[in-house]
Amino acid sequence: MRFAPTSIVDLYADVSVANVAIGEIAREAESGGVRTSIATSEVMRAISADCQGVAAVAELPLAVAAADLAEAVSGGHLVMCLPQISDPGNLGTLIRIADAAGADAVIIGSGSVELTNPKVIRSSVGSVFHLPIVTDTEFDSVAQLLREQGYIVVGADGHAHNELPNVPALKRDRLAWVFGNEAHGLSAAERAACDELAKVPLLGRAESLNVAAAAAICMYTRIW
Repeated sequence: MRFAPTSIVDLYADVSVANVAIGEIAREAESGGVRTSIATSEVMRAISADCQGVAAVAELPLAVAAADLAEAVSGGHLVMCLPQISDPGNLGTLIRIADAAGADAVIIGSGSVELTNPKVIRSSVGSVFHLPIVTDTEFDSVAQLLREQGYIVVGADGHAHNELPNVPALKRDRLAWVFGNEAHGLSAAERAACDELAKVPLLGRAESLNVAAAAAICMYTRIW
């Protein structure tokens, strides 16, 4: 509500729940001109089993068109690129990670699941409203444009020679991380389009990390 107030159409709050925060949210929404309704716990469960006492009807955020990609990244320093993420829960979680790590934009490839998938929206926990998200892109064009904007494009790849944190690219002012498909990782073409490849070291017996877990580590390497 604070980040995209014009997107909120209605808000429903369960004030029978002993939660001060719910009451504060309802009052803030009402004072901001959002149509607010008080409902019973039974009604709230019927609206959504996941709402935890507050639910809103909101217009979905409009994705940034691929044609406007240059403008979305022009003033930034950290970008997340997702050419082929197929699981909606993973995509939403990755957007949330990008938001938490201070990314300036998320770029989603045409081979990825739709941004408007309900599970993507839920698993982003609001982060879809916090930063520009560019959809329906082709990675070759994205990588070239990012380079023109001064970014170094780094692919997260389990077979890379360089291990975190010993990756020269991390010293660059503008960094674009690329995370591949959950099952197959980066394709050969995607690896070739990157300026550099890096891997998260696996110190135990695990053979791999979930893409979101790996992304969280990579996106925070700028503060090491």
